Amino acid sequence: MLLPSNQPPTDTNDKSFRNLGYPLDWEGFSVTSVAGIFKPFAGGGWKNVYRLHNPEEFYRAYGETGQLVMMLQEEVKFDMTSAAIQSINGMFGLCHTSRGILIIAVSNRMAGAEEILQRVEQDVLTLNQFLVTT
Repeated sequence: MLLPSNQPPTDTNDKSFRNLGYPLDWEGFSVTSVAGIFKPFAGGGWKNVYRLHNPEEFYRAYGETGQLVMMLQEEVKFDMTSAAIQSINGMFGLCHTSRGILIIAVSNRMAGAEEILQRVEQDVLTLNQFLVTT
């Protein structure tokens, strides 16, 4: 769900948002009662991203967002994720960050790196082909 900025953008006036009713009907946003991720709708490199667990956390986070247009989405927990690509070039490696992001990386100097990269590339292409045909 997209939410208007907490503070009006600098280049707007009192007529800019006349189609929105104020104050906003927060009780109508039933999603604030479940866990969610609250983040700028246009990205931002993990800045101004909040993991929310209850309405109180939502109101506090929304109060900190200033002129950012924010998106509230249900948090989907996952154990594994993948990205479909056509080819693999250069480095590819594996690490787990505090944010739960899985990145695959293999150093070209690592023993067996060429074979690993070939296997990963073949498996990705096989998976892509399967997804396209199903």
